[in-house]
Amino acid sequence: MKRYFFIVCFLLTLTELKAQEVGLRVNNTTGSNVGIGATFFSENSQRLHTSVSFNKGFGIEALWDYMFNPFSENNATEALNFYVGTGLFTLISDPTEFGITAEIGAEYRFNEPPLVLGVDWRPQFEIIQEGAFRANSFGINIRWCFN
Repeated sequence: MKRYFFIVCFLLTLTELKAQEVGLRVNNTTGSNVGIGATFFSENSQRLHTSVSFNKGFGIEALWDYMFNPFSENNATEALNFYVGTGLFTLISDPTEFGITAEIGAEYRFNEPPLVLGVDWRPQFEIIQEGAFRANSFGINIRWCFN
């Protein structure tokens, strides 16, 4: 029953999301060195930032980010943006891991071609398995924008 409740809540959230970006996150991701990432924007400079990876198992990361630009008074489409967020991760392998992750990063959005290039840091605290804290998860993001 709980599973169905979460699925319904997730689907309702998707109805409020707009504009997508899809691409790669290179370097340390949950379970691999390369992950496929996507972002789904909501209102008020917030977004869902997701990554999946395959190598040492099946890794999933989902973070809720707040985006801001302290250098611009108007919200230009081509701009340098910063973001902070938090979320969950899991690695389905042997052994399975589950935990909390945070994110801080910067990215530049280009109008032509419609690309986003960014860098971020995602420290993780593993709750299920070892209880380890990992602070070595730096990454480079390259995403294509769909508007």
